[in-house]
Amino acid sequence: MALLENRPEILKRKPIRSLLSKRPTIILKEPLVVALGLDPPEVELPPGVTEEEAVATIAATPWAKGWGEGIAKLAGYTPSTPEYHAQVDRLSKFVARRMLGV
Repeated sequence: MALLENRPEILKRKPIRSLLSKRPTIILKEPLVVALGLDPPEVELPPGVTEEEAVATIAATPWAKGWGEGIAKLAGYTPSTPEYHAQVDRLSKFVARRMLGV
């Protein structure tokens, strides 16, 4: 309070709550990936393509594999081990299912 005692004009201004209410909120109303447009849209499968075929196709892309490798490394798996490759496959299939909305 010593800081405010030296500057009485601050105490005469609006309360801090009303001052802060004019600032932009830092609590997002929607996920950041949606707000930035990074959330992949759901995809409709063409006739004759099963969900498992679509998941396998997307999971094999460099994007899905790279995402899986990055998360597996962050989780602490050692590259070029069987556990690492199993996690990369699992995570790339996970992201493919999420992209397809399955």
